[in-house]
Amino acid sequence: MFALLIIRFITGARLSRRWKSIIAILVSSVIGFASAFLSGQFDAGTILKSIAVIFSTRTHHPPKDPFNELLSFGYALLTNELFSILSGYGFDPYIGFYHELSYARPSLAIDLIEEFRVSIIDHLILNIVNLKIITETDFKEKDDAFFLNDSARKEFFTKYNKVINEFTKDIREQVQKMYHSNLEGINYELFIWRP
Repeated sequence: MFALLIIRFITGARLSRRWKSIIAILVSSVIGFASAFLSGQFDAGTILKSIAVIFSTRTHHPPKDPFNELLSFGYALLTNELFSILSGYGFDPYIGFYHELSYARPSLAIDLIEEFRVSIIDHLILNIVNLKIITETDFKEKDDAFFLNDSARKEFFTKYNKVINEFTKDIREQVQKMYHSNLEGINYELFIWRP
């Protein structure tokens, strides 16, 4: 279905604003991950050696390894940040464009995460792991799940706050663009991170 929509989008077929936004977010995500990978910021081998875990798949309920715990924790913090900003602009954070409605899931906040995932959380975690700021000893395992200990969580918060402060203006600008796009029919321009 998405392939058909992308073809219609590329060929100029008429699509609703909602579908154009969905396609734009998808394309942005793919481009973001591809550019991060190609620029060497997403070197899975280095990450795995640094944290000394086997990262074979994404798991989040519960996180099955330390790297997944860092991803889950980071995405939860960013989701809450975006939830607050979206609410402040009058959006209902539970009604998204791309992510389907699901009880208690802030779908719009999760949609917006796609634009900032690589630049904020993934980049932050790569730095934390590669610089050994948080190591495998900073996790506790309970019931086949991994969790950060208190001191590591504090360190993560410190690093996260520094990074999120650098991106708050960009996030607010994207929410304003989304606001104007919905009210005035202006095309929504994606956030493109240039490290």
